[in-house]
Amino acid sequence: MTELKMTEPRTTDHGAQWRREWADAQKLMAPGLKGSSVFYRNIEEELDLARQTGGGLPLHLPSHTIDFSSCDVLGLGQSGALREEFLKELDDNPGFPMTAGGSRLMDGTSRYHDRLEREIAELVGVESALVVHSGFTANQAIWSTVPRSGDVLVYDELMHATALAGMKVSLALEQRPFRHNDVDHFIEIMEDVKETMPLVKAGKRCVIIGVESYYSMDGDICPLRELIDAAKDIFPQGNAQFIVDEAHSFGCMGPNGGLGFVKEQGLEDEVAIIMTTLCKALAASGGKRPDTPYASDQPD
Repeated sequence: MTELKMTEPRTTDHGAQWRREWADAQKLMAPGLKGSSVFYRNIEEELDLARQTGGGLPLHLPSHTIDFSSCDVLGLGQSGALREEFLKELDDNPGFPMTAGGSRLMDGTSRYHDRLEREIAELVGVESALVVHSGFTANQAIWSTVPRSGDVLVYDELMHATALAGMKVSLALEQRPFRHNDVDHFIEIMEDVKETMPLVKAGKRCVIIGVESYYSMDGDICPLRELIDAAKDIFPQGNAQFIVDEAHSFGCMGPNGGLGFVKEQGLEDEVAIIMTTLCKALAASGGKRPDTPYASDQPD
């Protein structure tokens, strides 16, 4: 008779290395710098406040074999075919500049860059597009330059931190969040803006509304059509305009291979500016804002 020996299935703890790196990053550093310059000691004392609560965040190399954390949602970044196409594109464009050489307003706009923006605008079906080096920069550029003094910003409370960073330096000082995806609270905020901001009520200043299509933390979807209908009812003059962050929907949904949530809903004519990223589903780098010529003429 043959005896069968049962063994436990072997598992790999893919997070062990990250936990070790995280634990090392919580070690207090300031006590060991008593004889050092006050400059470095003050920096470490400030960092130690975060370390005491587990807030030391180390940079690390990926140690996992299953990807649950990156934004390469379609896996194109690991595709050999995409790498081959990239190298072929370089061969087909021998004059491709390897450096910007200056800001976009000086020598930083190449012919290739200009052609790329025109092709994106044609693909998405808008008047113009502006490509910058990241989604962070795109959101900051939009929210820091488009709103004018006297405008009002109304935004979902779970808008991405990059948009909020742009709002902090906006000329529009009146800024009001509404509860996440709550259409009734949005209507309440908009009606209050109308009654308390005379220039907006008179149609001389704008309400600029910020939402995301897919929210990055929870993955839920914006009730965009309902928000637009409500805004048009409250401000029939057309001075309530939407800016939609499509970082997590562009490339994943919509017509013609994934042109985004706004197009899928058929609302492209109701949205002033769409911000999308090239570094998530499209597995490239940069952020872009397909928009009107007015928005593209603003300094980045």
